Amino acid sequence: MIRVACIGNSHLAAFKEAREEIEGRYPDVRLQFFGLPNPVFFRSKRVDGTALKTEHPVDDSLDQLINPDAPHALPLDRFDVVLLTSHSFYLSHFFKGMAGLDLLGYPQSNERTPLTSLPCALDMIRDGAQHYAARIRRFFPNLPNLVVIQAPFPSSEAVRISTDLAQISTHPACKILFDGYQRVLAETCVNEGLHFSPAPNEVLKQPFFTKAEYARAKGLADPDAATLSDHIHMNTRYAADVFAVFHTNVLTASV
Repeated sequence: MIRVACIGNSHLAAFKEAREEIEGRYPDVRLQFFGLPNPVFFRSKRVDGTALKTEHPVDDSLDQLINPDAPHALPLDRFDVVLLTSHSFYLSHFFKGMAGLDLLGYPQSNERTPLTSLPCALDMIRDGAQHYAARIRRFFPNLPNLVVIQAPFPSSEAVRISTDLAQISTHPACKILFDGYQRVLAETCVNEGLHFSPAPNEVLKQPFFTKAEYARAKGLADPDAATLSDHIHMNTRYAADVFAVFHTNVLTASV
């Protein structure tokens, strides 16, 4: 039996809701969950680097827990794999930084668009990735079974709501930037001793964007009323499909 602890923030909901499907598909897997809202995730208390226990500075934040009635602790050293499901290494900061910028030596949006170099763009990615990877490693200093699974990229329909995402989706060098982003993230995690599991190509519509059918917005009675958050959080189908690739590439390969 492979015991997997799924931990993270609001993106964890997709995996929790897909638990029955995942465990039904893989009888060798048992999942357990520990979720905290993003602002307080890294303020939970570590015990010898092997356990998570909530330590809330604000009492009313307890009702934001995915399962507030469960014991607020998880001994991570009792699991074969600890799957960190929810963190995107400041991707939104990169989107904001690159929106409205073109790359020197590549096609331009128009002649008035400000220019930056590819090395500068990659440094922007690297600075955020290094800071975040180091933060994860400091938080989990003694956890060799930790796997960082890439948080979902926004739905392709999020471009209707976000100007930054709309500009990224049509960026003349979008594929170049995406390949650089994925490469830098993987290299940074290796340098920090983190096992990184990227979002599989099968769930992507284009670089930086997930296929629309995976968005939680598709489960709304009125998809047109979806907010940006509904296009950033994914559904159970996404979690099941991502876990299938993870099971093949990581769990099965390590057995």
